[in-house]
Amino acid sequence: MSSSTYHLKEEMAADFSEAFEMYAKGRGYIHQDILKELLELVEQPMPEDEIKDIIETMCKGSERLDLEAFLQIMTHKMRSSDPIEQLRDAFKEIDADGSGSIDRSELKEMMMSMMSNDYTEEEIDAMIDKADLDGDGEIDFEEFVAMMNDANP
Repeated sequence: MSSSTYHLKEEMAADFSEAFEMYAKGRGYIHQDILKELLELVEQPMPEDEIKDIIETMCKGSERLDLEAFLQIMTHKMRSSDPIEQLRDAFKEIDADGSGSIDRSELKEMMMSMMSNDYTEEEIDAMIDKADLDGDGEIDFEEFVAMMNDANP
């Protein structure tokens, strides 16, 4: 449940904390069976199976969930629904060597494994050339975002 680079905005964290305290009633925790209702209250509903997985991970055998754990859940939830963070995660997956940019071989490998094999090497090269806005032979994160926006207008 890593929240690595994503943090809740102060106002949002305060709102989530206030909602949590409504249910905690001064105890400092809520019972795990209240989590679904609390998530719906803060307009961040989750499917039952996802809630169950989170409870298993966060509660570690306890039936109680404290504010810190709830805020970690909300950080994860908000991060996973942020399109830029989703693109950042996809970029990191493709950037196999962790260099901060995607080279031709990394992009070709991704295109060949994730897309249908209907693309020729020349077509993939053309896509890379189009995405490589600064002409350095690699695609940085900003170029990747632009490429994805062009692909999904």
